Amino acid sequence: MNKRNDDHSFSRRVFLHGALSASLLPLASFASNSLSANSDSRKSRVIVVRDAKALDKDNKACATTINQMLENGLLALTGYNNPMQAWGYLFSKTERISIKSNISLASVHRDIHSALLYGLASSGIAEDQIRIWDRNRGGLGLSQADASGWNWAPGYGAGGISRAVEWADGLINAPRLKSHELSVMSGALKNWVGAVTNINCRDENVVFPIHANHCADVGMINALPVVQRKCRLIVVDALLPLFHDMDNQKPWAYKGLVIGTDPAAVDSVCWRILQGCRRKTSGELNGYREMPLHISNAEAKYGLGNCGYDRIETELIGWSEDCFI
Repeated sequence: MNKRNDDHSFSRRVFLHGALSASLLPLASFASNSLSANSDSRKSRVIVVRDAKALDKDNKACATTINQMLENGLLALTGYNNPMQAWGYLFSKTERISIKSNISLASVHRDIHSALLYGLASSGIAEDQIRIWDRNRGGLGLSQADASGWNWAPGYGAGGISRAVEWADGLINAPRLKSHELSVMSGALKNWVGAVTNINCRDENVVFPIHANHCADVGMINALPVVQRKCRLIVVDALLPLFHDMDNQKPWAYKGLVIGTDPAAVDSVCWRILQGCRRKTSGELNGYREMPLHISNAEAKYGLGNCGYDRIETELIGWSEDCFI
């Protein structure tokens, strides 16, 4: 793990090499390969940004701090020292961008929605080209950070995939980190379950049978060409992860964002964070010992990226107390 608290940028030579490499990759390879600060391009890069001021004493989010955290994470990920350039590296001004959030049970914090929407708009993307959604509810433009005001129903197209995915040129995956009754952990990989229709826990008459064996095959949705090709950024809400027994979830004020492009690598780092929360509070892991099957299968079965910690470069920016990575 690398750690830093000060401003940092790649050298011009390193960045140009990465940008050129990315331009030569097929779009489907963008998410797992194009953003790497390592000379070893086989490693995936994950940025963990934390700030002790991200939540107040009542665990309410601080919008200004979260905006800065997101900017710092994107600068570290892309190698730029200007947020507009970092956004511009990921998304073109002419593209339509769709943010897949999570608003079921413990929702993604509104201030993370705001930071993402503002960042895209500040890079020059028109408001009518930005949408945010989960399942069949969503919002259009910058005023829709609060999910309670969403009134857009994107519907589903061919193969049961959300039209919010089909509509977009580029996707952002924005889940919240939490434990889950079936999959043990819900993060980047599982968030795409909310992008398809006709999902049920018994997997009866469904296009995507993902619930068996602790949701071991949830990667099949991430591996859909339309998702894998378009998703260019993952921002996990780890401000207040929910963990512990599934019927007795507890929040931990981690005050962080986990940012990357490889969903298997991002979820591996998120899994370590949940393990740390459990170990810190109870002193033991119990059901948190083994990596959830859907994370290891994401690499082994679906080729979605790297889940092994030896193939992930994790960089911590900011507050280091109880970082667990």
